[in-house]
Amino acid sequence: MGYEIKINDKINLEYTESDVGFISIDIPKDIKEGKITVKYTGTTLEKASYIVSLLGLIIFITYTIIYKRQKGKDERKVKE
Repeated sequence: MGYEIKINDKINLEYTESDVGFISIDIPKDIKEGKITVKYTGTTLEKASYIVSLLGLIIFITYTIIYKRQKGKDERKVKE
């Protein structure tokens, strides 16, 4: 679901997420004190959408460059 939760940067904790996006964890009973770190790593769908967007941008830029070069060649042929 996109989160990484650890106690003392060692023990990974399982979590649940509600419909509105809140997360809930169960802290083990043998832990008296420690630092809990919650890190958002992103979902698989989110990472895939970034890749698709980047590919779309690259294709658009490539198409624009090729189109402008071709248009410039066509304009030179007309002038000759």
